[in-house]
Amino acid sequence: MGAIDYLHQHGLNAESLSDRQIAVWPEISITPEIESWIIQHKQELIAELQQDSNRQNPDVMVAEIAAIIQADPDQLRTLLSADDLDDIAQGYNSRTYMLDYFRLMRADGKLPVYAADGECDRFANQEQTS
Repeated sequence: MGAIDYLHQHGLNAESLSDRQIAVWPEISITPEIESWIIQHKQELIAELQQDSNRQNPDVMVAEIAAIIQADPDQLRTLLSADDLDDIAQGYNSRTYMLDYFRLMRADGKLPVYAADGECDRFANQEQTS
């Protein structure tokens, strides 16, 4: 597991601000233990973030994001225009940005939950509240 994956598992995102600085958010989710971990792994985080910014294969990025948010990669691709895919390839849209974008789509109900059996469970929350 990489340093960025560790942050994502704790609901955090990160971005490289320079060769020596990173931003991690949301701040409210950073516990003292996680803050200590970030300090200890800062160089690893910077290296992974810089590698992420250099590796901009849209198919790879969409597959990675789909795995993180448990979504169907094909469905994620249908939500992207040709311009979006080009922006990813050119490095204009980072993995963190796209991850936030798809999380917002899910929060807005435009991206159903993808079950392990391959079925989309669009109404999972509605059935539980009924």
